Amino acid sequence: CPYEKIILTSEGLQIINFRKHAPKKTLVAQDLVFFNQVMQDHQIAYLHQMHSIDISILLRQNYLVAIANLLKKLHGSDANFITQTNVFLRNKKLYANFANALADIYDEYLQEQITREQFADIEFFLQCNDKSLKIHEQLALKPQPCHMDPSHKNFLIDSQDKVYLSDWEFASMGDPMFDLANFATSSYLDADQEQHFLQTYFGANYKRNPAYYRYLVQKPTVVLWKLLWYLEQVYLDNKYIADAELKYRIAIRIQEANTFYLSEAFNYALEQLKKN
Repeated sequence: CPYEKIILTSEGLQIINFRKHAPKKTLVAQDLVFFNQVMQDHQIAYLHQMHSIDISILLRQNYLVAIANLLKKLHGSDANFITQTNVFLRNKKLYANFANALADIYDEYLQEQITREQFADIEFFLQCNDKSLKIHEQLALKPQPCHMDPSHKNFLIDSQDKVYLSDWEFASMGDPMFDLANFATSSYLDADQEQHFLQTYFGANYKRNPAYYRYLVQKPTVVLWKLLWYLEQVYLDNKYIADAELKYRIAIRIQEANTFYLSEAFNYALEQLKKN
Protein backbone atom coordinates (compact mmCIF):
# COMPACT_ATOMS: atom_id res chain seq x y z
CA CYS A 1 0.00 0.00 0.00
CA PRO A 2 1.59 3.33 -1.00
CA TYR A 3 0.01 5.05 2.00
CA GLU A 4 1.42 2.64 4.53
CA LYS A 5 3.64 3.95 7.30
CA ILE A 6 4.77 2.54 10.64
CA ILE A 7 4.49 4.41 13.90
CA LEU A 8 5.92 3.59 17.30
CA THR A 9 3.55 4.13 20.23
CA SER A 10 3.79 3.35 23.91
CA GLU A 11 1.94 0.09 23.19
CA GLY A 12 4.58 -1.06 20.73
CA LEU A 13 5.35 -0.93 17.02
CA GLN A 14 2.12 -0.44 15.12
CA ILE A 15 1.42 0.06 11.46
CA ILE A 16 -0.28 3.25 10.30
CA ASN A 17 -2.21 3.52 7.04
CA PHE A 18 -3.12 6.83 5.44
CA ARG A 19 -6.18 6.26 3.26
CA LYS A 20 -7.50 8.41 0.43
CA HIS A 21 -11.06 7.99 1.62
CA ALA A 22 -10.23 9.33 5.09
CA PRO A 23 -7.52 11.97 4.60
CA LYS A 24 -8.11 13.62 7.97
CA LYS A 25 -7.97 10.40 9.94
CA THR A 26 -5.24 7.90 10.59
CA LEU A 27 -5.90 4.17 10.75
CA VAL A 28 -3.93 2.28 13.34
CA ALA A 29 -3.60 -1.50 13.43
CA GLN A 30 -4.03 -2.81 16.95
CA ASP A 31 -1.68 -5.72 16.38
CA LEU A 32 2.04 -5.51 16.98
CA VAL A 33 3.64 -5.73 13.53
CA PHE A 34 7.06 -5.23 11.96
CA PHE A 35 8.37 -4.75 8.41
CA ASN A 36 9.05 -8.46 8.03
CA GLN A 37 5.55 -9.54 9.02
CA VAL A 38 2.32 -9.53 7.05
CA MET A 39 -0.22 -6.95 8.15
CA GLN A 40 -3.89 -7.89 8.00
CA ASP A 41 -6.17 -4.90 7.58
CA HIS A 42 -8.46 -5.46 10.53
CA GLN A 43 -8.94 -4.40 14.15
CA ILE A 44 -8.48 -0.74 13.31
CA ALA A 45 -8.90 2.42 15.36
CA TYR A 46 -8.83 6.09 14.42
CA LEU A 47 -6.47 8.73 15.71
CA HIS A 48 -7.94 12.19 15.30
CA GLN A 49 -6.12 15.52 14.95
CA MET A 50 -2.63 14.05 14.70
CA HIS A 51 -0.05 16.65 13.69
CA SER A 52 3.66 17.32 13.69
CA ILE A 53 5.21 19.17 16.60
CA ASP A 54 6.81 22.58 16.20
CA ILE A 55 10.47 22.24 17.14
CA SER A 56 10.23 24.98 19.79
CA ILE A 57 7.53 22.91 21.53
CA LEU A 58 9.22 19.60 20.84
CA LEU A 59 12.29 20.56 22.83
CA ARG A 60 10.34 21.02 26.07
CA GLN A 61 11.43 18.55 28.72
CA ASN A 62 8.24 16.48 28.76
CA TYR A 63 8.48 15.84 25.01
CA LEU A 64 12.19 15.06 25.23
CA VAL A 65 11.37 12.42 27.84
CA ALA A 66 8.68 10.92 25.60
CA ILE A 67 11.00 10.86 22.58
CA ALA A 68 13.89 9.31 24.51
CA ASN A 69 11.57 6.63 25.87
CA LEU A 70 10.13 5.87 22.41
CA LEU A 71 13.60 5.41 20.96
CA LYS A 72 14.69 3.30 23.92
CA LYS A 73 11.60 1.12 23.49
CA LEU A 74 12.35 0.63 19.80
CA HIS A 75 16.02 -0.17 20.36
CA GLY A 76 15.17 -2.75 23.00
CA SER A 77 12.34 -4.35 21.04
CA ASP A 78 12.26 -7.61 19.11
CA ALA A 79 11.72 -5.82 15.81
CA ASN A 80 13.74 -7.40 13.02
CA PHE A 81 13.89 -5.07 10.04
CA ILE A 82 14.89 -6.54 6.70
CA THR A 83 17.87 -4.25 6.04
CA GLN A 84 21.04 -3.69 8.05
CA THR A 85 22.93 -0.38 8.00
CA ASN A 86 26.52 0.42 8.90
CA VAL A 87 26.45 4.22 8.69
CA PHE A 88 30.23 4.57 8.47
CA LEU A 89 30.36 2.18 5.53
CA ARG A 90 27.36 3.90 3.99
CA ASN A 91 29.15 7.26 4.11
CA LYS A 92 32.26 5.73 2.58
CA LYS A 93 30.32 4.13 -0.27
CA LEU A 94 28.15 7.19 -0.85
CA TYR A 95 31.19 9.40 -1.33
CA ALA A 96 32.92 6.84 -3.55
CA ASN A 97 29.89 6.74 -5.82
CA PHE A 98 30.35 10.30 -7.02
CA ALA A 99 33.66 11.70 -5.73
CA ASN A 100 35.65 10.95 -8.88
CA ALA A 101 32.84 12.14 -11.10
CA LEU A 102 32.61 15.40 -9.16
CA ALA A 103 36.35 15.97 -9.58
CA ASP A 104 36.11 15.26 -13.30
CA ILE A 105 33.22 17.65 -13.88
CA TYR A 106 34.48 20.48 -11.69
CA ASP A 107 32.87 23.05 -13.95
CA GLU A 108 31.56 26.56 -13.39
CA TYR A 109 28.27 25.33 -11.89
CA LEU A 110 30.02 23.06 -9.41
CA GLN A 111 32.46 25.79 -8.38
CA GLU A 112 29.45 27.91 -7.44
CA GLN A 113 28.28 25.19 -5.03
CA ILE A 114 31.51 24.01 -3.41
CA THR A 115 35.10 25.27 -3.31
CA ARG A 116 38.35 23.33 -3.59
CA GLU A 117 38.98 24.09 0.09
CA GLN A 118 35.65 22.53 1.00
CA PHE A 119 36.58 19.43 -0.99
CA ALA A 120 39.74 19.17 1.14
CA ASP A 121 37.62 19.41 4.30
CA ILE A 122 35.39 16.60 3.05
CA GLU A 123 38.40 14.37 2.39
CA PHE A 124 39.47 14.98 6.00
CA PHE A 125 35.96 14.03 7.19
CA LEU A 126 36.17 10.77 5.23
CA GLN A 127 39.50 9.99 6.91
CA CYS A 128 37.82 10.45 10.30
CA ASN A 129 34.93 8.31 9.08
CA ASP A 130 37.40 5.55 8.17
CA LYS A 131 38.85 5.64 11.71
CA SER A 132 35.34 5.37 13.12
CA LEU A 133 34.52 2.51 10.75
CA LYS A 134 37.60 0.54 11.83
CA ILE A 135 36.71 0.88 15.52
CA HIS A 136 33.07 0.06 14.85
CA GLU A 137 34.07 -3.16 13.09
CA GLN A 138 36.40 -4.09 15.96
CA LEU A 139 33.56 -3.63 18.46
CA ALA A 140 31.49 -6.21 16.52
CA LEU A 141 28.20 -4.86 17.89
CA LYS A 142 25.00 -6.80 17.54
CA PRO A 143 22.68 -4.77 15.25
CA GLN A 144 19.53 -3.47 16.93
CA PRO A 145 16.30 -2.10 15.43
CA CYS A 146 16.75 1.57 14.48
CA HIS A 147 14.55 4.21 12.91
CA MET A 148 17.50 5.88 11.10
CA ASP A 149 15.66 9.18 10.53
CA PRO A 150 14.25 10.40 13.87
CA SER A 151 14.35 14.11 13.07
CA HIS A 152 11.92 16.40 14.86
CA LYS A 153 9.72 16.43 11.74
CA ASN A 154 8.95 12.74 12.19
CA PHE A 155 7.51 13.05 15.67
CA LEU A 156 3.76 13.58 15.87
CA ILE A 157 1.27 14.26 18.65
CA ASP A 158 -2.43 13.47 18.84
CA SER A 159 -5.32 15.27 20.51
CA GLN A 160 -4.35 13.69 23.83
CA ASP A 161 -0.80 15.11 23.60
CA LYS A 162 0.60 11.63 23.06
CA VAL A 163 3.87 11.42 21.08
CA TYR A 164 4.32 9.14 18.05
CA LEU A 165 7.29 8.37 15.81
CA SER A 166 6.47 8.18 12.11
CA ASP A 167 8.09 7.76 8.68
CA TRP A 168 9.88 4.43 8.80
CA GLU A 169 11.22 4.42 5.24
CA PHE A 170 14.85 3.99 6.33
CA ALA A 171 14.28 1.74 9.35
CA SER A 172 16.90 -1.00 9.60
CA MET A 173 19.10 -2.93 11.99
CA GLY A 174 22.10 -0.92 13.16
CA ASP A 175 23.64 1.07 16.01
CA PRO A 176 20.96 2.81 18.15
CA MET A 177 23.44 5.59 18.92
CA PHE A 178 22.96 6.83 15.36
CA ASP A 179 19.28 7.46 16.16
CA LEU A 180 20.16 9.43 19.28
CA ALA A 181 22.84 11.44 17.49
CA ASN A 182 20.52 12.08 14.55
CA PHE A 183 17.79 13.48 16.77
CA ALA A 184 20.22 15.57 18.85
CA THR A 185 22.00 17.13 15.88
CA SER A 186 18.94 17.69 13.69
CA SER A 187 17.08 19.28 16.60
CA TYR A 188 20.10 21.38 17.64
CA LEU A 189 19.73 20.42 21.29
CA ASP A 190 21.55 22.78 23.62
CA ALA A 191 23.70 21.38 26.44
CA ASP A 192 20.87 21.23 28.99
CA GLN A 193 18.42 19.66 26.55
CA GLU A 194 20.98 17.09 25.42
CA GLN A 195 21.78 16.17 29.02
CA HIS A 196 18.09 15.73 29.86
CA PHE A 197 17.53 13.65 26.72
CA LEU A 198 20.52 11.37 27.38
CA GLN A 199 19.74 11.01 31.09
CA THR A 200 16.26 9.82 30.20
CA TYR A 201 17.65 7.27 27.76
CA PHE A 202 20.71 6.03 29.71
CA GLY A 203 20.17 7.14 33.30
CA ALA A 204 21.78 9.78 35.47
CA ASN A 205 25.35 8.51 34.98
CA TYR A 206 25.09 8.35 31.19
CA LYS A 207 28.68 9.50 30.63
CA ARG A 208 29.90 6.29 32.27
CA ASN A 209 27.98 4.17 29.80
CA PRO A 210 30.29 2.82 27.05
CA ALA A 211 27.50 3.45 24.51
CA TYR A 212 27.84 7.18 25.23
CA TYR A 213 31.22 7.18 23.47
CA ARG A 214 29.58 5.64 20.42
CA TYR A 215 27.00 8.44 20.58
CA LEU A 216 29.77 11.05 20.48
CA VAL A 217 31.33 9.35 17.45
CA GLN A 218 27.98 9.13 15.70
CA LYS A 219 27.25 12.87 15.96
CA PRO A 220 29.68 13.93 13.20
CA THR A 221 28.73 10.78 11.28
CA VAL A 222 25.16 12.06 11.04
CA VAL A 223 26.34 15.45 9.79
CA LEU A 224 28.67 13.84 7.23
CA TRP A 225 25.84 11.67 5.93
CA LYS A 226 23.65 14.75 5.39
CA LEU A 227 26.53 16.61 3.76
CA LEU A 228 27.18 13.74 1.36
CA TRP A 229 23.48 13.61 0.52
CA TYR A 230 23.59 17.27 -0.49
CA LEU A 231 26.70 16.64 -2.57
CA GLU A 232 24.90 13.81 -4.29
CA GLN A 233 22.23 16.31 -5.35
CA VAL A 234 24.98 18.38 -7.02
CA TYR A 235 26.29 15.27 -8.75
CA LEU A 236 22.78 14.34 -9.89
CA ASP A 237 22.15 17.97 -10.88
CA ASN A 238 18.93 17.72 -8.89
CA LYS A 239 17.10 21.00 -9.26
CA TYR A 240 14.39 20.50 -6.66
CA ILE A 241 16.71 22.28 -4.21
CA ALA A 242 17.53 25.81 -5.38
CA ASP A 243 21.22 26.44 -6.07
CA ALA A 244 21.56 29.13 -3.41
CA GLU A 245 19.88 26.93 -0.81
CA LEU A 246 22.05 23.94 -1.74
CA LYS A 247 25.23 26.00 -1.44
CA TYR A 248 24.12 27.26 1.97
CA ARG A 249 23.28 23.78 3.26
CA ILE A 250 26.61 22.37 2.08
CA ALA A 251 28.52 25.20 3.80
CA ILE A 252 26.60 24.74 7.05
CA ARG A 253 27.15 20.98 7.11
CA ILE A 254 30.89 21.41 6.44
CA GLN A 255 31.11 23.89 9.30
CA GLU A 256 29.23 21.53 11.63
CA ALA A 257 31.33 18.53 10.61
CA ASN A 258 34.54 20.47 11.22
CA THR A 259 33.32 21.43 14.69
CA PHE A 260 32.51 17.83 15.61
CA TYR A 261 35.50 16.09 14.03
CA LEU A 262 38.00 18.55 15.52
CA SER A 263 36.42 18.47 18.97
CA GLU A 264 38.11 16.95 22.00
CA ALA A 265 34.93 14.95 22.67
CA PHE A 266 35.13 13.08 19.35
CA ASN A 267 38.80 12.20 19.65
CA TYR A 268 38.44 11.26 23.31
CA ALA A 269 35.51 8.98 22.43
CA LEU A 270 37.57 7.25 19.76
CA GLU A 271 40.36 6.60 22.25
CA GLN A 272 37.92 5.19 24.82
CA LEU A 273 36.35 2.90 22.25
CA LYS A 274 39.77 1.63 21.20
CA LYS A 275 40.35 0.50 24.79
CA ASN A 276 37.18 -1.57 24.66
